[in-house]
Amino acid sequence: MLTEVIEIGDELGIILPPSYIEKFDIKVGDVMYFDEKDDCFMLIPRLTKNTIENYLDHQKALNEIELFMNAKSQTPQGERLDFLVSLVEEYEKDIIL
Repeated sequence: MLTEVIEIGDELGIILPPSYIEKFDIKVGDVMYFDEKDDCFMLIPRLTKNTIENYLDHQKALNEIELFMNAKSQTPQGERLDFLVSLVEEYEKDIIL
């Protein structure tokens, strides 16, 4: 299950010690994944560029798309979803050709 970090502090919904937030440089908007098998949270990097240049960027974009899949249009999350989908489509078109 992917979870977006909405706020740093006690309102995370995920309780993380402040030392973790500092050590792993967790920011609002980061994506976390709960791995039930290992019973731990994993920080998933987000795409920070406006282009997909390689496989890793592609995977970051796909992670975010999964997170925002149910976002409503004309919201910040819906706009981010549309943007990411267009980047992924462009990248996949280029690598297939």
